[in-house]
Amino acid sequence: MPKDLVFKFFFYAWRGLALILIFYVISQNMAVGRILEYRSDWGQNVNPNFIGWYPEARVSYPEDSSALQVRAEPLYLQVYEPVDFPRLAISGSVRTSGENINLGLRQQDGSWQWQVVSAENFNLTFDLSQASRQRNKLEFILSVPDLQATSTLWLADDWQFIFSR
Repeated sequence: MPKDLVFKFFFYAWRGLALILIFYVISQNMAVGRILEYRSDWGQNVNPNFIGWYPEARVSYPEDSSALQVRAEPLYLQVYEPVDFPRLAISGSVRTSGENINLGLRQQDGSWQWQVVSAENFNLTFDLSQASRQRNKLEFILSVPDLQATSTLWLADDWQFIFSR
């Protein structure tokens, strides 16, 4: 009888330990974080977190530079969002010869939520409650309405995309 009791104790203890281990592994793989941050890499047009800027014919990335040169507009960018976040903060820097720069986020109704990039070092915050999500990607548009053939507009490779809850 005591032998059966010891056997049952270890039998259920090992099962309980296995369940606790399974729940721990599952909880560690879930996206429960409150902040997700991406850093730009304009030298790669496609990576796991970004697609863009595109069309590629409107930009160039000189190998001896840490910035993307904008030759024409509009430009599009897709940013991967693994789970729904309510806010996105974008910061970075641009070098310009005085052009007006607008960054827009596509909304569910097809319109754009516009923010003005008003300084060479900028910080923008987007509300994602009405943002359009296609396959967990947010789509952005960069519009520079007064861009001329003689204009110089560079997007530095220091942009940060910070999703937060």
